[in-house]
Amino acid sequence: KYKDSIKTKVNFPGLAFDQKQSERVIKIMEGYESYYTIYDRLPHGDVIKMQENSNLLLMVAYKGYKGVLPSKLSEYVGLRKPIFLIPNDNNIIEAILKDTGLGIVCNTTEEAFAELVKAVEHTKNGRPLVNGREEAIEKYSKKYQTKLLAQLLNTI
Repeated sequence: KYKDSIKTKVNFPGLAFDQKQSERVIKIMEGYESYYTIYDRLPHGDVIKMQENSNLLLMVAYKGYKGVLPSKLSEYVGLRKPIFLIPNDNNIIEAILKDTGLGIVCNTTEEAFAELVKAVEHTKNGRPLVNGREEAIEKYSKKYQTKLLAQLLNTI
C-alpha cells in the first residue's frame, strides 16, 4: 500500500543462527525479499542501535504458552518505542504492554494490517504512535527488577 511513499524494512537480527526458523521466515516472506533482512548473530550494541533506529519493534508471543516472558521485552520497554505484539499472548506480555502504554496488540491479520496502516500514517505525520507511561516503564527496568529481586533474597 505504501511502497512508493515510505521505505519499510523488517530486520531479524540473529535469526540466521536458527536455520529452521530462518527457513520458515524466508518461506513466509517469499516475494518480499527486498523488505526484510535476516542477520547472523550480531554484537548486542549493534542490535540495540538497530532497535533505537526503528519506528516499531516486533514482539511475537509464543503461541499456546502463557506466562512466558521473552528477555527482549525488558529491552524493548527500556527503549520506549512502540511494540507491535502479534499474536496476543492474552497474558503477561499484553499486561506489560498495556501498563507501559507502549503496546500495539493484535489478534488477527486484519487487526495487524489496520494497526500497521495507522503506524505508517502516524509516522508520516510526525505523530507519536503510543504514549508511554514513564512510571510504569521504570517499573519494568532491569535496575528496578534487580532491586525487587535483592529485596526478596534478603527475606530468605
